[in-house]
Amino acid sequence: ISVVAMMSTYLLFHLKTKTNTLQMQTDHEDFIGDQPISYSQLGYLLVTSTIVTVLFLAIVQDWYYAPSRFSTDTLIKKRLLPSCLSRYSTIDAEIPLELNHDETADDAEIKLNGIGVHFLELKNKMIRDDIVAFDAIHLMHGFGASSLNWIYCIEPLLAKLSAKVVIAHDGVGFGFTERPTTRFGVKKDAGAYTSAAWAVIGNSLVMDRLEKDGMTTLAEGDDDDNSLPPQKRVVLIGHSMGAAATLKMALTLPAFEKIVVLVAPALIGSPPQEETSDILHQKPKLNAWKTVLRTIKVTGAICFAYFQKIVVEPIFKYLLARGVGTSGFWQVAMQQTCGKKVLSYENILALQWPSIGRGWEDGMIAFSDSRVLSVCPYAGGELELLDDVLMLPEVSVVIIHGTNDTVVPISISRGIVKGAFGDINLVEIEGAGHMPMLENPVDFVDLVKAQVDRMVA
Repeated sequence: ISVVAMMSTYLLFHLKTKTNTLQMQTDHEDFIGDQPISYSQLGYLLVTSTIVTVLFLAIVQDWYYAPSRFSTDTLIKKRLLPSCLSRYSTIDAEIPLELNHDETADDAEIKLNGIGVHFLELKNKMIRDDIVAFDAIHLMHGFGASSLNWIYCIEPLLAKLSAKVVIAHDGVGFGFTERPTTRFGVKKDAGAYTSAAWAVIGNSLVMDRLEKDGMTTLAEGDDDDNSLPPQKRVVLIGHSMGAAATLKMALTLPAFEKIVVLVAPALIGSPPQEETSDILHQKPKLNAWKTVLRTIKVTGAICFAYFQKIVVEPIFKYLLARGVGTSGFWQVAMQQTCGKKVLSYENILALQWPSIGRGWEDGMIAFSDSRVLSVCPYAGGELELLDDVLMLPEVSVVIIHGTNDTVVPISISRGIVKGAFGDINLVEIEGAGHMPMLENPVDFVDLVKAQVDRMVA
C-alpha cells in the first residue's frame, strides 16, 4: 500500500513538473530542458506521499480490516455477556423536570424509549428478613468504565452490609447498554447519555427489584396507612463522574432512608454562594462589547463543532478503536489512574471487556458531547446538587478518596467538604489512586462497611 501510494504521488508530481516545463518552454524560447529537482521539491514529494500513504492505509483498514465488534444482541443470544451476574432489561422512562433545568430547550421532556440496559445483579437468597439491614445497594461507575468495575465488590458488599440485593448498571454510552443514535446539532438526542438519564435508569432498576420482591410502599393515594411496610433503606455508591448520577438518584428516589457514598467524586460547578440583598436587587448592565464578544464566541463554537465532527471525531474513533482492543492500552491507562498499584490481568480484563461492544467509541463521544453541550443541566451545577441532597431528610453522605489520585486530586474533595452547606465526612485512603475498588477491593469494602455503620448509628 505504501509503495502504491508513493508511486501514485510521484507520478502526479512528475506530471506536474512536465506540465510546468512545457509551459516554461512555450513562454521562454531560450528555456533549456528539465531542471533538477530541488531539495524543497523533494521534501514536498516526501511529505505528500507520506500523508497519502497514511490516509489510504486508514481507509483500506476501515473497509477490510476493521477491529472486530459484536452487538449486545449477539452476545445475549450466544450467552457471552461478561458475568454470571449479567442481566439485560428494557427501560421505558422519562427524565423528570427536577433533573433537567434547561430553560432554553423547545421541549424539556426527554424520554428513554425502550433502551436496553445491561446490569449486574446479585440477590442474597440466604438472608432472613429479620436481619436485613438494607433493601438494596446500587453501584454507579465513572467515565470510560462499566459495571464490571464493581465486580470484585458486589458479593462482599452484599454479605457485609446484610443487603437483599446489589445492582450495578452500565450507563448509556459505556459497557453493554444500548447506545441510541444521535443526530448532529440535535441537542435533545444526547439526553440519554447524561447523568440524569443514568439516574433514571438506576432508580428504575432498583424500584423494579423492590416491586418484584414485594418491598415497595403502597401506591400514591392509598389511605390505608396500617398496611404500609416499614421504611426502606438503600445504599447508593457512585464513582468519579458517576457520582453526579448517584446524587440524582438520591434526589429522586422515593422517601427511603438513603446512605450515599461518593468515591473520588468528579463534580463540576462552583461552590454555592448565599445571595445578598444587594445582588438580588442589582440590575444587569448592557454592554455592546459583551454582545459582540458573545456573538464571536457562539460563531467560533459552531465552527469548532463542525471541525470536531468532520475531522477530529473520525481520527479519534479510528485510533481509539485500535487501542482499546489491546491489553497494553489499558495497562498504561491504569498505571496513570491507579498510581503505584499494579493491577492484575483480571482487573485489566474487567476494564477492557466492554470495548468489544459495537459502537463503543461512538458511545464515549456521545457522552462527552452531552457534557460539552450541557444537556439536562442542573441549575447551579453539581455542587449545588450535592447541597440539595444534603438538605433531604434521612440522607447521609460520605466521600472516600485516595491520596494518590491523579485523575481527580484529593484537594477537590477537600474543597467540596469545606464548601458544602451540609455535613459530609471525608475519608482519605493513604496511597490509593483513582479506583480503590479495583486496587484493593477487600480494604475498600471494609472501609465502606465501617462508614455505613457509623452513619446508621
